[in-house]
Amino acid sequence: MQFLIPYPAFPESIMRDNVHGFPTTFPEVAAAKAHPPKKASGKYPSRLFVGTATTILEWRSTQLMPDPDFLRTGDRRSLPIITKPHARKPFSSKVDGESFANVFALHTFQSIRVDVESGSAVLRVPAMSGRHVLPGALGTMHDLFKVVPPANGWMLELGIGTDNVFTCAYRIYISRDTLMVNKLRDIPGCCEGQRVYLMLAHLRGSTLPFPKTPFLTVTMSAKQGLDLLRLINRDLISALHLDDYDVFLSQLDDFNKAVQDAGLSGKVVHLDRKGQYKFQA
Repeated sequence: MQFLIPYPAFPESIMRDNVHGFPTTFPEVAAAKAHPPKKASGKYPSRLFVGTATTILEWRSTQLMPDPDFLRTGDRRSLPIITKPHARKPFSSKVDGESFANVFALHTFQSIRVDVESGSAVLRVPAMSGRHVLPGALGTMHDLFKVVPPANGWMLELGIGTDNVFTCAYRIYISRDTLMVNKLRDIPGCCEGQRVYLMLAHLRGSTLPFPKTPFLTVTMSAKQGLDLLRLINRDLISALHLDDYDVFLSQLDDFNKAVQDAGLSGKVVHLDRKGQYKFQA
C-alpha cells in the first residue's frame, strides 16, 4: 500500500497565486440533500456535484476531486494526483514547468492511504476494475491495438486507522467510464461483504465518436446501470453525466424508469449542478 500525507504538507489552493480569471473558491451550494435526512448536517462529509463527472468530496480538512473533467494551465502542480499507471507519465512528464510533482499510480486492487488530518482520520483509496469495451470482436481489436485507454473505478473508504489497522466507516464506489463486464463482479469481494453506502455511476451510454454512428459505447446504459445497482451491496446510487455532451445513447429518465420498474426507486439520489449531498459517516 502507498501512503499520501496531504495534511499539513499540501495546504495550498488548487490555483497558482499568479493566475487570474478563475474562481478561487468552490461553487456556492444551490440545493442540498442529506442522508439520513435529519442527521447529516453541520460538519458531516459532503459531496458537491460540479458537472459532467466532476464532483468534490469534502471530509474534515481534505477536499478530494474524483474524476475532474478538466486540467488547466493554472492548476497548482504540487497538488497530489491519484491515477492509473498508464496516465502517470502524461501527468509527470510535461514540459515548461507544467508537470505535476506528486502523481501516485495504482494498479487494479492496489490501495493508497491518505492521512486526512494529524490524527487517526484516514481515507483509503483502492483502485477497482473496469473496461471500456465488451468481449468479442471489438474487444479483441481493442486488446491488440489499444483503441481506448484502460478503464478503472475507485473505492473511497472513509475511516480511522493506524499503520496496521483500518476501520471503514463509510464507503463510496465510483464506477467511472466502464461497461458492465465480468471484471466488476470481483468488486463485492474486495469489500469483504461490507456495505457500499453510496455509488456514483457513470451512465447514459456514452459513445465514440457519435451517438448516431457509434463505434464504441464506453459507459453503461440504463439496463447495465440497473445490473450494477443489483451487483453492488449499496445503500444509494447517484448517476453522473446529465446533459453535458451530445454523445449519449440513453437518457437519465431511462435509468430512472428501469430502477422504478425494479422496485428500487428509494435507492436513487440525483444531484443537479451545484447540488450538495451530506451524509453521516
